[in-house]
Amino acid sequence: MHAPEDRLYADFQRTGDPGTLGEVYDLVSAELLHVALHLTGHPADAEDLLQSTFIVAIERAAEFDTTKRVRPWLMGILANRARLLRARAARQADPERVRVEQSADAGPVERLEGLELDERLDEALQRVPKPFRTVLILRLRHGMSAVEIAHALGRPPGTVRSQMARGLEVLKRALPSSIVGASLAALVTQGRGLAAVREAIVAHATSVQPALAAAAGATAAPAGSFLLATTGALAVKNVTLGLVCAGLAATGLFSLLRTGDTEGEALIPTVVERRTSGELQPLTGESPAELVAATSAPERRDAAPPTADSDTPAETPSGSGDVVVHAVWEADGSPAPDVLALLTYRRAGAPFLDERILRTDARGIARFAAVPAAGGTVQLLRGRMRNLAFDPDGTTDVTLAMPVGLVVEGEVVDELDRPIPGAEIWLSQRWSSDKGHIIAETGAGGRFELASITSDHFIGAQAPGRGLSYVQSARGKPGDRVPMRIVLATEGGRIRGVVIGPDSRALVGAEVRIGERDAQDSVMLASGVRVPGPPLQFAWTDLEGAFEIDCVPVGRAPVKIRAPGFATWSQTIDVVPEGTEVRAQLEGETVVTGRVATADGRPVPGAHIHTPTPWRFGGSSGFSGADGTFTLRGLGPGEATLIAEHAEHGRTELSITLGAGESFHWDPVLQRTPRIFGRLVDEFGNPLPGRAVLVRDEESGGQPVTESTDATGGFSSTVDAGRSYVVLVNDVRGWRYFPRLIRRGVTSSTEPLVLVLASDSPGRGTIAGTVLAPDGSIPAGAQVDLWHRETRIWKTFDVSGTSGEFVIDGIPAGTVDLTVHASGHPVERLAEVAVEAGETTDVGEIRFAVSGRVSGTIAGVADEALGSLELSVSGPDGGGTVQRFQREFESSALAPGRYRLSLSGDFVETVWRSVVISGGSDLIVELATQPAGMRRVRFDWPEGVSAPKWIGCTVTDLQGRFTWSGGAKRTGGDLFEARISAAPGRYTISAKTNNGLEGQTAFEIIGFEDGDEPVRLELRPE
Repeated sequence: MHAPEDRLYADFQRTGDPGTLGEVYDLVSAELLHVALHLTGHPADAEDLLQSTFIVAIERAAEFDTTKRVRPWLMGILANRARLLRARAARQADPERVRVEQSADAGPVERLEGLELDERLDEALQRVPKPFRTVLILRLRHGMSAVEIAHALGRPPGTVRSQMARGLEVLKRALPSSIVGASLAALVTQGRGLAAVREAIVAHATSVQPALAAAAGATAAPAGSFLLATTGALAVKNVTLGLVCAGLAATGLFSLLRTGDTEGEALIPTVVERRTSGELQPLTGESPAELVAATSAPERRDAAPPTADSDTPAETPSGSGDVVVHAVWEADGSPAPDVLALLTYRRAGAPFLDERILRTDARGIARFAAVPAAGGTVQLLRGRMRNLAFDPDGTTDVTLAMPVGLVVEGEVVDELDRPIPGAEIWLSQRWSSDKGHIIAETGAGGRFELASITSDHFIGAQAPGRGLSYVQSARGKPGDRVPMRIVLATEGGRIRGVVIGPDSRALVGAEVRIGERDAQDSVMLASGVRVPGPPLQFAWTDLEGAFEIDCVPVGRAPVKIRAPGFATWSQTIDVVPEGTEVRAQLEGETVVTGRVATADGRPVPGAHIHTPTPWRFGGSSGFSGADGTFTLRGLGPGEATLIAEHAEHGRTELSITLGAGESFHWDPVLQRTPRIFGRLVDEFGNPLPGRAVLVRDEESGGQPVTESTDATGGFSSTVDAGRSYVVLVNDVRGWRYFPRLIRRGVTSSTEPLVLVLASDSPGRGTIAGTVLAPDGSIPAGAQVDLWHRETRIWKTFDVSGTSGEFVIDGIPAGTVDLTVHASGHPVERLAEVAVEAGETTDVGEIRFAVSGRVSGTIAGVADEALGSLELSVSGPDGGGTVQRFQREFESSALAPGRYRLSLSGDFVETVWRSVVISGGSDLIVELATQPAGMRRVRFDWPEGVSAPKWIGCTVTDLQGRFTWSGGAKRTGGDLFEARISAAPGRYTISAKTNNGLEGQTAFEIIGFEDGDEPVRLELRPE
């Protein structure tokens, strides 16, 4: 059995016990009602559909295969019943629905008042934004609690509570003031409520219990006979649960409208400051008023964006002005309503950034009230972004444009290509694959549509019981309609936890993050395109210090938690489908204070004081004030490196050991540091402001540093003395094209570097070609990946969907490798294509091969170990990708040839299987595993050596036979771990890294359990 409802329904199938069926109903009804509401659009119809679904489940109990899951089976019944209802409605007109049933002693005046108020409520609900409307309907029309609604919608309870509070505020404004102020009228539920539906279903199960018991013992009872015997009991009259409020001035709806209090549950405040990672970068000046935020936060999942035009907090800090965002359509300048606006800033002395989110009103305006910062970043989720200083005593107005963009027509399906209704659609912030927001849901057919999307956005999806998906970008020209398909094939689990402080008291508003920004996995799609893996997931603790994050992919997951005044808490946990509990106790923060000065003692304002990686979740960052003083917060105990730097005055750093909760004083004296600086001009010597200049270590490739040229064309990047760098200037069309200028062999200097960007493109060439399917047709969504060997630059370009042609210009002269891919076709590769300056190289026709696939099942693995399994297919040209859910798998399209399947995971021996793929046919295999023990290996390297990007491992036995291979996984920060499963015995592990480190050590696996202590492997330079 997969879940409690599966076991319970099997018991009901065997015994016919109505109480057992009621328990099944309690577990699944909320989710089914949510889907039914999407399918019918009316609360009463949704409840009728839910009831008829369970009636069919009662009648067809004997037909259910108990090896399957009951929830998808019920979903299928519900969808079929919905289609029948729609077909029936199309054939005959329904009589007018009786929407209100009054008590027997209600008079005609009261009935008319109730009907009028009910109609007004319906009209007002239609003006409430959809995310809030769904929550209010389930609450007001069906009487569901916040927890029940959260389960139905697959959202954290905190999200539902804040959406309920915000939705009620919008509903209050949408209702006439005469009604809001009334004290005599009452609202009546259109639906009966889940409890009434449950009562009817259990009553029906009780009435047919003898027949069920007889059917359970029969060997060949016709399915239709039982249906004919029971159809007379299907019709159950709609009944009214009661009043939503019994007096508008007393308890009930308008009590909720006034206070936001639901069932005695404390609600998240309607305006919550979001704290997030990121660092501030100074502009050309040194005034603190010119400090602006360079990065912004992931969505805060426990607070929905308000739709009001203001988010005034309860307390307004003195000297805090408003920031007003005017969103307009780029095409004609008209207002852009109902779009997400994001404001990111840093409070004075805060260790990390805050973020607010609003939706623009009908005028395209969002007002962020009382912003307690000197400057920050303002952006539209699907539009432009600006860094600007804020007026501390007045209003700062900023106009941002929404581009025409693409229209993404998407679908979300499971691993068997079945649509997933109600899946949530995740959209990233621009240029980021790991920070984003839930902005839409799929309809009944699993489809969605997003407008004004750029190629700089990434899109993903999640649904209850399934992990947050990989993310992918859409390509095309503005105005194009672009298809997108998202497969949710990974099982998901829920993480619940409690965060407390050193005194064991609950911490409110602590930020919880799942995932590691520097270790976002990549996923290869069936088309052969490699895309970023699941993005980061976030939650904030409620008034009891509790948090909940759903749809977390099962397996190992790094968890980090932080709160103002405390050190960051970090741990890697195992996420399982049944749910994972976390209890985190945060220690007090370490605070560093001091004064930044030059060598001759002058204070340095605007100096950046930070840890080596301030953008990471556990990092810390701050700036010195006008007198050079600073405060650095949020540090934890242990070894730490502190850095103080200024673009003009230099840099210094300090390595120390900090204690938990202590205060430390440091007065950094800046020394001039090596840097690459200069000006970017055109061929006439005119400055080129606002252009991106990237500086990258020429040998290691390392983390590049990107600067934007100032008004004089100036730029400056701190580098290491004695190392050689490559400087690149982007194409005006953006980084998706090859850089317009590449300068190699640049080292630090005291003399400025002058970069001249000519209007033409000397030394550049073009590649052209045509991509065709095996039958000569044009493949949909084909793309060309291009790797330039000399510049070590990789780019992706689209193939025309009408002609199959591609033309790639502006390529530096040299040698490139081409990879062509499209969904449903095997990858085609062309190596060593020469690009000549001023010439066009035509690679001719690239025709995809007739493909085959390999699919099958996995045997010999316990259910609890399925989440750790990794399955891959490799061949002479790199192989393909494999989609797997539970015990079934299927490969992407493969060219004819020999391939090797590899299956590995925790506590199972690695299985290799050689297969031969023939064009136009599919191969079905079974992979059987054997139990194994497991040992973890962790890695160290010399102090001062940069952490590797990846670590590849190979394991052999005492006879030198190959046993296991794979990459170590990043478990947080610079920590790597390899989890090696093999039969008990002695082994040797060899490891190599991208930055030239290697090592080898012996270890032993004893028994079929995890070893007591991880093996430590010291990596050294080759």
